[in-house]
Amino acid sequence: MDNRVVTREEAKRLDDYAIRTLGIPSVVLMENAGRVSAHEILIRYPWVKSILVFVYKGNNGGDGLVVARYLSAAGKDVKIVLLCNPKDFSYDAKLNFDIAQKLKIPFILANHAAPRKKLSAILARADLVVDAIFGVGLSDKVSGFLAEVIRKINVADKAVKVAVDIPSGLDANTGQVLGEAVRADLTITLAFMKKGLLEPASIKYVGKPVVVDIGIPSNLIFGANSAAVPKPGAVSKGKFKLSAKGITAITSDFISSALKRRAYDSNKGQFGKILIIAGSSSMSGAAILAARAAVKSGAGLVTLAVPESIQGIVAAACVEAIVLSLPQSTSGALCPKSLEKLLPKMIGLDAILVGPGISTDIETKEFFFLLLSRLVQDKFKIPVVIDADGLNCLSENVDTLQTLKFPVVLTPHPGEFARLINKTIAEVQKQRVALAEKFSASYKTTLVLKGADTVCTQGKKKTAINFTGNPGMSSAGVGDVLAGLLVSLVGQGMDPFAAAKTAVFVHGLAADLLERQVGVFGLTASALVELIPVVLKHYYRG
Repeated sequence: MDNRVVTREEAKRLDDYAIRTLGIPSVVLMENAGRVSAHEILIRYPWVKSILVFVYKGNNGGDGLVVARYLSAAGKDVKIVLLCNPKDFSYDAKLNFDIAQKLKIPFILANHAAPRKKLSAILARADLVVDAIFGVGLSDKVSGFLAEVIRKINVADKAVKVAVDIPSGLDANTGQVLGEAVRADLTITLAFMKKGLLEPASIKYVGKPVVVDIGIPSNLIFGANSAAVPKPGAVSKGKFKLSAKGITAITSDFISSALKRRAYDSNKGQFGKILIIAGSSSMSGAAILAARAAVKSGAGLVTLAVPESIQGIVAAACVEAIVLSLPQSTSGALCPKSLEKLLPKMIGLDAILVGPGISTDIETKEFFFLLLSRLVQDKFKIPVVIDADGLNCLSENVDTLQTLKFPVVLTPHPGEFARLINKTIAEVQKQRVALAEKFSASYKTTLVLKGADTVCTQGKKKTAINFTGNPGMSSAGVGDVLAGLLVSLVGQGMDPFAAAKTAVFVHGLAADLLERQVGVFGLTASALVELIPVVLKHYYRG
């Protein structure tokens, strides 16, 4: 499975090349698409019983017919909702409809007004709806009875909605809604991520996107010096050059390659000496969570520097870290005097995290900027991760970033990023990728813009989108866990961009595992920390 992003035209040409030039039968690709889509549904929603599969006349409908067959074979109560006359199916779709009939999978013909009136009733009884109406080829506005059907699907609140390849009604290039579009909870996109699924306009329609392998060789994709994607029917001896402006999706294959093997005779000094500067009298939890995440993700030696009033609490909660007690202000936060005791401990470090829970008191802001100034003065070259209140302090003078001579990673959520660039949260959310890329390029930082579909970027030619995670992560302390994980990976020797991509993927996947255990309501940061090593173990090729 490749992590590249393709346009509508590139998706069509890659599919055509696999069929015409490589000789992979189109019906085999359809079979693969339906099989892996059904597998994703079964592992994510094992509890569902009643399933409706909506299909139209094209190959996306054929994919849906294969999905219906596999779900029926798994013992689910499946009904196919036909939105066209079966004689209008594409050749491959008709083959699969004939198979479904022979297996006696029930279907409802809903291409006439009278049967369509029954849709609301059957949708009300469904646990899950599969959207296999339109694929990536759609470019015209959806209207008429198909728009009516999509509206009925969207108002069926009880049912989980799963889109095959792309939510019907979305433009695969722009993410814009073409009249009406299905609001999916899960989008199973085939072979390659589609450009439109990454656009801000599509977020509330895509739900959680996942890329699945359907048998189109990913080594067809190459880099900047490769041939253009051939037109349908053309034969190309080169590899395909894609046009999606350097945006990639973070995949499991990348994570496996990023986690380096550890030698049998290694020692803790080889896996990162980390300094975490965190906490205040009312925010000891942020420091604890960040430090525990760094420890649990394999950092060799973690030093946690905190105000003296919370030293005892922090030391008891994170016994593997060295806890450094620092002088504090009258409000119980870090202050300029804290720096005097801290500086001697900064020799020989591999990475620094500053910000979780430090507060934004006047004296703390002064400490923050003095710290950055001293790092420049002492010619530090080690990476520094700035998170949470560190970002809020930084927003007072963002141009300080221009003076820094060491790698910087920023991890804002939309509110913190809005303060950094003096815009509203709504403006940030409308242009997440563009604004993140612009900021990162201007200030030469690695930027992690958190939220649904977290953006990791070092400018326009190096941007990656993460699709792990779930709404249960909207919980206090979850960001502190990410910061600790990220600084740990940087300290272990990953370059900041690779570390950022690895951290957000692992963090989100750990949350997905936890969500399956406790649901979105019971997902806590402290429980999330415990699943980080479980995810890392899965991808480590030791």
